[in-house]
Amino acid sequence: GTEIYNQKVWQQVYQIMALLMLFGVLTVFYSSEPKIKRNIEKKSNQKIKFFIAFLFSLAGFILCYLYFKDLFDSKDPIISFLNEFIKIIFCFLIFSLIIFLLIKIKFINKESAKNAYAKPVLDFLKRYGSKATSILLLIGLYRISDVVLGVMANVFYIEKGFSVAEIATYSKFFGTIATIVGGVIGGLASVHLGVMRSLFIGALISALSNLLFAWLALITADVKILAFVITADNIASGFAGATFIVYLSALTSIKFTATQYALFSSAMLFLPKLIAGYAGGFVNLFGYSTFFIFTAIIGVPVLFLIMWINKTVKISKK
Repeated sequence: GTEIYNQKVWQQVYQIMALLMLFGVLTVFYSSEPKIKRNIEKKSNQKIKFFIAFLFSLAGFILCYLYFKDLFDSKDPIISFLNEFIKIIFCFLIFSLIIFLLIKIKFINKESAKNAYAKPVLDFLKRYGSKATSILLLIGLYRISDVVLGVMANVFYIEKGFSVAEIATYSKFFGTIATIVGGVIGGLASVHLGVMRSLFIGALISALSNLLFAWLALITADVKILAFVITADNIASGFAGATFIVYLSALTSIKFTATQYALFSSAMLFLPKLIAGYAGGFVNLFGYSTFFIFTAIIGVPVLFLIMWINKTVKISKK
């Protein structure tokens, strides 16, 4: 990890990434709307008002986050996490309050806001009832092992003594190929084994692959072992990711597919990202091997949750 940072190279990399994103943007731009009856707002002024309302609410969220003071004055990682969690919840409340006030003063149409925010959520709750909580819990926890470990992976590689070239080659190049392979296997497994069984396998191998990092942390740095660990981890991640996408897609209603999928995918990362923000502090306190074992352990409850949901919940697409 002694290579000199080259700003120009990174600029070129990000420019290429931005250029590649255009393919997705153009694809969406030229794609036609799905042939499903939706209550789409036809008045352009209402669309503009709705967009402005969203920007106001987003600004309120950001300002709240920037100026909200911590309730507990402590540098302890657990207390810091609690402060952050309370702050984000409060910011969401501010966001909702602004939307509510804009509806009250009739800046935006109540029915439009209801269609955009309330109906997709109410539809999900209506279809799954009391089981909705366990489903949301699964969504929020399923990728927790991967996400919490992922934020420290590159730092770990560098501190372990691997070069930037080695990390780029095995983590980004071969790792990407392994992720694609895992995704293909995960997709096939979802078709032939069923979604819930595939979800279970994905959660299991994701947790187990994290133990390989704990092993890597304890032994002498070896490029071959690095390649093996990264390949195994990315195959597991690709498998779990593919099966989870299938599951989330199955949960959505035909009437609110886009909104519900967006909500589910956001919920998927909320708690894991929040916890991952304190991964560095955990590593400083306990070391890498203990941290990686911890990331595997926090994936275990997901396995029991999948078994519970498989027995008690039937997916509804109405």
